[in-house]
Amino acid sequence: MRRLGWIYMMILLVACSASEPQTQRDLPLQTLSGEQSNLSDYAGQVVIVNFWATWCAPCRVEMPELDAFYRAHQEEGVVVLAVNAGESVKRVQAYIDQEGYRFPVLLDADEAVADYFGGVRGMPTTFVLNRHGEIAYQHIGPLDQAILSEQVFPLLP
Repeated sequence: MRRLGWIYMMILLVACSASEPQTQRDLPLQTLSGEQSNLSDYAGQVVIVNFWATWCAPCRVEMPELDAFYRAHQEEGVVVLAVNAGESVKRVQAYIDQEGYRFPVLLDADEAVADYFGGVRGMPTTFVLNRHGEIAYQHIGPLDQAILSEQVFPLLP
């Protein structure tokens, strides 16, 4: 009987903790220039966190959409964080320079950022965080400006 009570309590604890929204915390992020920033630096903004790689064909299709959305809405408090998964700074920088993207690009060499979001099972994967740092939306696969508008605009004031 005690064992059954213990199992029930563990299930209850897991269920309760899973229902709470994930919020921003100090999660170290490295920029292409080697500077450190934190996810909490973007508190108060709607943050689009996009996991991608240069070798990912759907990511390459999606990147112009993200860049256009960022350029059009950054003054409204929208930021795109393009988190590269495990590639070298040199390779990522060359790709970003070649394409002329302006959104912040971050590196996730040890997958700490991906782990924070529960792991990334495919690329591209995008999370939209509301102004409180809570995950409001998750999308696996390429997205476009219509999907971004549908998910982001309700989070803006």
